[in-house]
Amino acid sequence: MRATLDEFCSELRNLEDFVNSIKPINKLLEPQADSVIKQYLRGRRRLDYVAFIVSLYAAFESFIENLVWAYIKLESSRVAY
Repeated sequence: MRATLDEFCSELRNLEDFVNSIKPINKLLEPQADSVIKQYLRGRRRLDYVAFIVSLYAAFESFIENLVWAYIKLESSRVAY
């Protein structure tokens, strides 16, 4: 079960890296702030938010699924059929 937690923590670190990369990318694009870039930045903010939420949900869902499977394997090994 520890491996399941380690995998989940790794996914969360990846998401943290993604979040930390958003601001520097936006700052690089702001100096060329013509109307096309501004429109792109507005759309990108929304898509970054959606991507983060979906990825967070997927990581949590995978964690729960793996945790349940690990528990089922543990329980099935303790009871002889």
